[in-house]
Amino acid sequence: RIMSDRDRTVLITGCSRGIGLALTEHFLEENWRVIGCSRSVTTMESAHFYHHQVDLTDPSAIDQMMNRIRREHRTVDVLINNAGMASMAPAVLQPPDTARQVINLNLNSVVAVTHAAIRSLRNGSHPRIVNFSTRQMLDLFAPTNFPQTNPLVLKRTQEEGGQNLVRGIRNWIEDFNQLIHRTPPADPAFRVGEHLAITPGEVVFRNE
Repeated sequence: RIMSDRDRTVLITGCSRGIGLALTEHFLEENWRVIGCSRSVTTMESAHFYHHQVDLTDPSAIDQMMNRIRREHRTVDVLINNAGMASMAPAVLQPPDTARQVINLNLNSVVAVTHAAIRSLRNGSHPRIVNFSTRQMLDLFAPTNFPQTNPLVLKRTQEEGGQNLVRGIRNWIEDFNQLIHRTPPADPAFRVGEHLAITPGEVVFRNE
Protein backbone atom coordinates (compact mmCIF):
# COMPACT_ATOMS: atom_id res chain seq x y z
CA ARG A 1 0.00 0.00 0.00
CA ILE A 2 1.31 3.45 -0.92
CA MET A 3 1.56 5.67 2.15
CA SER A 4 -0.38 8.93 1.93
CA ASP A 5 0.48 12.08 3.88
CA ARG A 6 -2.48 11.40 6.17
CA ASP A 7 -0.81 8.12 7.18
CA ARG A 8 2.15 10.09 8.51
CA THR A 9 2.14 11.23 12.11
CA VAL A 10 4.06 14.09 13.71
CA LEU A 11 4.31 14.66 17.46
CA ILE A 12 4.86 18.31 18.41
CA THR A 13 5.57 19.43 21.98
CA GLY A 14 4.60 22.95 23.01
CA CYS A 15 1.90 23.09 20.35
CA SER A 16 -0.48 25.64 21.89
CA ARG A 17 1.21 28.84 20.74
CA GLY A 18 4.14 30.38 18.90
CA ILE A 19 6.29 28.14 16.74
CA GLY A 20 4.51 25.03 17.98
CA LEU A 21 1.12 26.33 16.89
CA ALA A 22 2.51 27.40 13.52
CA LEU A 23 4.03 23.94 13.02
CA THR A 24 0.72 22.32 13.95
CA GLU A 25 -1.14 24.41 11.38
CA HIS A 26 1.51 23.70 8.75
CA PHE A 27 1.41 19.92 9.13
CA LEU A 28 -2.38 19.88 9.16
CA GLU A 29 -2.40 21.86 5.93
CA GLU A 30 0.00 19.28 4.50
CA ASN A 31 -2.47 16.52 5.45
CA TRP A 32 -0.45 15.00 8.26
CA ARG A 33 -1.92 13.48 11.40
CA VAL A 34 -0.76 15.79 14.19
CA ILE A 35 -0.36 14.82 17.84
CA GLY A 36 0.33 17.82 20.03
CA CYS A 37 1.02 18.31 23.69
CA SER A 38 1.23 21.39 25.87
CA ARG A 39 0.75 22.48 29.45
CA SER A 40 -2.15 24.75 28.50
CA VAL A 41 -5.39 24.10 26.68
CA THR A 42 -5.33 24.63 22.92
CA THR A 43 -8.07 26.10 20.74
CA MET A 44 -6.96 24.13 17.67
CA GLU A 45 -9.82 22.12 16.21
CA SER A 46 -9.31 19.49 13.53
CA ALA A 47 -10.43 15.92 12.98
CA HIS A 48 -6.77 15.05 12.46
CA PHE A 49 -5.36 16.84 15.51
CA TYR A 50 -4.98 15.00 18.82
CA HIS A 51 -4.05 17.06 21.86
CA HIS A 52 -2.59 15.95 25.19
CA GLN A 53 -2.51 18.43 28.07
CA VAL A 54 0.57 17.41 29.99
CA ASP A 55 3.38 18.81 32.15
CA LEU A 56 6.57 17.79 30.36
CA THR A 57 8.63 18.23 33.52
CA ASP A 58 6.74 15.24 34.99
CA PRO A 59 8.32 11.99 33.68
CA SER A 60 5.32 9.88 34.70
CA ALA A 61 2.98 12.16 32.75
CA ILE A 62 5.22 11.76 29.68
CA ASP A 63 5.11 7.96 29.98
CA GLN A 64 1.33 7.98 30.29
CA MET A 65 1.01 10.20 27.22
CA MET A 66 3.31 8.03 25.11
CA ASN A 67 1.56 4.83 26.20
CA ARG A 68 -1.72 6.31 25.02
CA ILE A 69 -0.15 7.44 21.75
CA ARG A 70 1.20 3.94 21.10
CA ARG A 71 -2.22 2.42 21.76
CA GLU A 72 -4.13 4.87 19.58
CA HIS A 73 -1.67 5.57 16.74
CA ARG A 74 1.16 3.02 17.06
CA THR A 75 3.52 5.01 14.82
CA VAL A 76 5.19 8.41 15.08
CA ASP A 77 7.15 9.43 11.98
CA VAL A 78 8.46 12.78 13.20
CA LEU A 79 9.08 14.06 16.72
CA ILE A 80 9.51 17.82 17.09
CA ASN A 81 10.73 18.82 20.56
CA ASN A 82 9.59 22.42 20.51
CA ALA A 83 8.46 23.03 24.10
CA GLY A 84 10.85 25.22 26.03
CA MET A 85 11.34 28.36 28.04
CA ALA A 86 13.79 31.21 27.83
CA SER A 87 15.14 33.84 30.19
CA MET A 88 16.35 37.20 28.96
CA ALA A 89 19.17 37.44 31.51
CA PRO A 90 22.68 36.28 30.55
CA ALA A 91 23.56 32.82 31.82
CA VAL A 92 25.91 34.17 34.49
CA LEU A 93 23.08 36.31 35.92
CA GLN A 94 20.39 33.61 35.92
CA PRO A 95 18.70 33.04 39.31
CA PRO A 96 19.33 29.41 40.31
CA ASP A 97 15.63 28.52 40.33
CA THR A 98 15.15 29.93 36.82
CA ALA A 99 18.22 28.10 35.55
CA ARG A 100 16.88 24.83 36.95
CA GLN A 101 13.51 25.39 35.27
CA VAL A 102 15.18 26.14 31.93
CA ILE A 103 17.36 23.02 32.14
CA ASN A 104 14.49 20.83 33.31
CA LEU A 105 12.18 21.81 30.44
CA ASN A 106 14.67 22.49 27.66
CA LEU A 107 16.93 19.50 28.25
CA ASN A 108 15.61 16.93 30.73
CA SER A 109 12.10 16.83 29.30
CA VAL A 110 13.47 16.55 25.75
CA VAL A 111 15.48 13.49 26.76
CA ALA A 112 12.44 12.00 28.49
CA VAL A 113 10.07 12.61 25.57
CA THR A 114 12.57 11.30 23.02
CA HIS A 115 13.26 8.18 25.08
CA ALA A 116 9.55 7.50 25.55
CA ALA A 117 8.84 8.04 21.84
CA ILE A 118 11.57 5.73 20.51
CA ARG A 119 9.30 2.69 20.25
CA SER A 120 6.76 4.61 18.18
CA LEU A 121 9.47 6.19 16.04
CA ARG A 122 10.94 2.77 15.25
CA ASN A 123 7.62 1.85 13.65
CA GLY A 124 7.87 4.79 11.26
CA SER A 125 9.14 4.42 7.71
CA HIS A 126 11.68 7.27 7.94
CA PRO A 127 11.67 8.54 11.55
CA ARG A 128 13.03 12.00 12.27
CA ILE A 129 13.71 13.93 15.48
CA VAL A 130 13.96 17.72 15.54
CA ASN A 131 15.12 19.51 18.70
CA PHE A 132 14.48 23.26 18.97
CA SER A 133 14.70 24.08 22.68
CA THR A 134 17.75 21.90 23.38
CA ARG A 135 19.77 23.63 20.69
CA GLN A 136 18.82 27.03 22.12
CA MET A 137 19.79 25.96 25.64
CA LEU A 138 23.15 24.60 24.52
CA ASP A 139 23.81 27.88 22.69
CA LEU A 140 22.87 29.78 25.85
CA PHE A 141 25.41 27.91 27.96
CA ALA A 142 28.12 27.74 25.28
CA PRO A 143 31.65 28.52 26.58
CA THR A 144 31.84 31.59 24.34
CA ASN A 145 29.07 33.20 26.44
CA PHE A 146 31.27 33.28 29.53
CA PRO A 147 34.16 35.75 29.81
CA GLN A 148 36.28 33.23 31.71
CA THR A 149 36.12 30.67 28.88
CA ASN A 150 36.14 32.95 25.83
CA PRO A 151 39.74 33.40 24.57
CA LEU A 152 38.87 36.52 22.56
CA VAL A 153 37.31 38.20 25.60
CA LEU A 154 40.30 37.25 27.75
CA LYS A 155 42.72 38.67 25.19
CA ARG A 156 40.77 41.93 24.82
CA THR A 157 40.39 42.28 28.59
CA GLN A 158 44.14 42.00 29.04
CA GLU A 159 44.80 44.52 26.26
CA GLU A 160 42.30 47.10 27.54
CA GLY A 161 42.71 46.58 31.25
CA GLY A 162 39.08 45.52 31.67
CA GLN A 163 37.51 48.55 29.94
CA ASN A 164 35.80 46.23 27.44
CA LEU A 165 33.91 44.62 30.32
CA VAL A 166 32.82 48.02 31.57
CA ARG A 167 31.48 48.90 28.10
CA GLY A 168 29.72 45.53 27.93
CA ILE A 169 27.95 46.09 31.25
CA ARG A 170 26.86 49.58 30.17
CA ASN A 171 25.53 48.19 26.89
CA TRP A 172 23.64 45.44 28.73
CA ILE A 173 22.05 47.97 31.10
CA GLU A 174 21.01 50.13 28.13
CA ASP A 175 19.53 47.14 26.29
CA PHE A 176 17.73 45.99 29.43
CA ASN A 177 16.17 49.43 30.00
CA GLN A 178 15.04 49.57 26.37
CA LEU A 179 13.48 46.13 26.73
CA ILE A 180 11.64 47.06 29.94
CA HIS A 181 10.40 50.43 28.67
CA ARG A 182 9.93 49.22 25.07
CA THR A 183 11.86 52.15 23.63
CA PRO A 184 13.93 52.00 20.43
CA PRO A 185 17.71 52.56 20.50
CA ALA A 186 18.57 56.24 20.84
CA ASP A 187 21.79 56.18 18.83
CA PRO A 188 21.99 59.43 16.80
CA ALA A 189 24.47 57.79 14.42
CA PHE A 190 21.67 55.66 12.93
CA ARG A 191 18.56 57.66 11.97
CA VAL A 192 16.06 56.21 9.54
CA GLY A 193 15.96 58.25 6.37
CA GLU A 194 19.39 59.77 6.98
CA HIS A 195 21.76 56.87 7.62
CA LEU A 196 19.45 53.86 7.19
CA ALA A 197 17.32 52.81 4.22
CA ILE A 198 18.48 55.65 1.99
CA THR A 199 19.97 53.51 -0.78
CA PRO A 200 17.53 52.51 -3.54
CA GLY A 201 16.88 48.78 -3.33
CA GLU A 202 16.17 46.17 -5.92
CA VAL A 203 14.58 42.74 -5.96
CA VAL A 204 17.25 40.03 -5.88
CA PHE A 205 14.90 37.04 -5.55
CA ARG A 206 11.19 36.52 -6.06
CA ASN A 207 9.37 33.27 -5.33
CA GLU A 208 5.86 34.30 -6.39
